[in-house]
Amino acid sequence: MQDVSAYKAVIENQNKVVIIILITNTMVEENKHTKNNEITRNARRCKEQSGELNNPCYLEQKLTYKCLNNKNFDQEACNNYFVNYNNCKAFWNSVRIDRKRKGIQPNLPLPEDREQIKAEYMSKQGLGYR
Repeated sequence: MQDVSAYKAVIENQNKVVIIILITNTMVEENKHTKNNEITRNARRCKEQSGELNNPCYLEQKLTYKCLNNKNFDQEACNNYFVNYNNCKAFWNSVRIDRKRKGIQPNLPLPEDREQIKAEYMSKQGLGYR
């Protein structure tokens, strides 16, 4: 093991080299940090897109979580959000089952087709569509 004073002397003798190494290491660390943020951001975006693709009630789910977070996880205060989410899941599960029986692929419609399917269902049921 080297003596601290000897190590200090080596650094002082090679001051220019040490400064360049420190600057390079700092830049590498900054690039790693930036890349990690980009990867995290892209992963989050990808997760949200897959969430919307696989979960037609993704918005209702997010609103429910947001309400719970704002109300300190008091479920009674967020009861309307739970009811809305459960109704959404029940509706899309019935659509999924119906499409599967009819042999329509994919069983769950794509996100861009969901509003149209929802409107058709509401008109068939005699319910007004908002």
